[in-house]
Amino acid sequence: MSRVRRLLLAAGMSACACAPLTYSQDGAVDFGKYRSVRVSVASSVDPVGATYYLADELRAVSGFEHVTVDSTKPVDAVLEVWVSTLPEMEMNDDDTLDSFYSSEASYRLSASGDPSLDTGNTTDQSEYEWEAIEDVLDQVALHYIRPYRL
Repeated sequence: MSRVRRLLLAAGMSACACAPLTYSQDGAVDFGKYRSVRVSVASSVDPVGATYYLADELRAVSGFEHVTVDSTKPVDAVLEVWVSTLPEMEMNDDDTLDSFYSSEASYRLSASGDPSLDTGNTTDQSEYEWEAIEDVLDQVALHYIRPYRL
């Protein structure tokens, strides 16, 4: 191969290798408009603990500037979450049983004039009941992660 062809090949390969990558997340809602949120979780297992857990997670990762569980505080939006958790068993190939908990969370973010601003659901499984609940609540919190661009 000629020297010119080798240089062109090397230049072409290095040009492709340097293509910029951008990772971004715009946010599930307009956090400039919806700056505060009140959280409530309905669950058959410790709904108060689940509500405080989700509020703490939202404070840590979400784009909401203010997160509260206090129904007397004025807020821009209300996040309601319904969690159901069921014990399950599964037969393995070696005829042993694995037991675990399966959780599903359905959520709705509402605001004045928009009763279904954002809705969704998520599922997860864990060996322990409370951990399965935490896992689906973590996914709800991550849905409202603050916007970023890397």
